[in-house]
Amino acid sequence: MTVALLVLALTPQQSQHTVVLQPIVVTATRVPVTADRIAAAVTVLRGADLVAQGIRTVSDALETVPGAHIVETGSFGGQTSLFMRGGESDYVKVLLDGVPLNQAGGGIDLAHLTTDNVDR
Repeated sequence: MTVALLVLALTPQQSQHTVVLQPIVVTATRVPVTADRIAAAVTVLRGADLVAQGIRTVSDALETVPGAHIVETGSFGGQTSLFMRGGESDYVKVLLDGVPLNQAGGGIDLAHLTTDNVDR
């Protein structure tokens, strides 16, 4: 018992400092360009706006985007397909923090994605 306590006392403590990282901005071009100067349709969903409108799920938020169509099969937690501008759902890639959410065939599970952590 004494040996175990002595070993714990000699173990160095890890640093308790928190590192705050700067946000990373991903652009479709090589240089930052404002949304009104891009030759493509852009819709930005801001978390504060979604809260003000009472929108609680990502699926409901995407229904407000022009050209986006959500198809849900079954009940809560069922397969969801996202169609953008008339294209097939398997051509739409959905990422969460850089990780693809799409399943084989283009289906995605948006049931558990709330707008609580949506910044923009």
